[in-house]
Amino acid sequence: MKRTLSVIVAIIVIGAAAAPAAALWAFDVEGGLAWSGYNDVRIPGDGGTLFSLSRELDAANRAYGRLRLSWTFHPRHTVSVLYAPFRFPSTGALDRDVVFAGETFPAGASVRGT
Repeated sequence: MKRTLSVIVAIIVIGAAAAPAAALWAFDVEGGLAWSGYNDVRIPGDGGTLFSLSRELDAANRAYGRLRLSWTFHPRHTVSVLYAPFRFPSTGALDRDVVFAGETFPAGASVRGT
């Protein structure tokens, strides 16, 4: 593993040294609105209760955003860093008993899922 990482770093350093003086940097910003469609869960898969985070709980639409910084140091070589935080919380009260991850949540219990 250490050797593989060293080889990768060496390739990047050698590629950067051989890069043309006019290396290209790019910065992208993206955003929009996300909504929850099919989001059914069950843990464990063979013994938990199947329930929907989007239909049985309140999963409001959410705005999202992401950022990407890219460096093209050779015509066919680009390195990018992407930051894309996203959580889609669902909250509400269950209308039936739900077994999830070995724990039983009774009907009427207030829950929050992410």
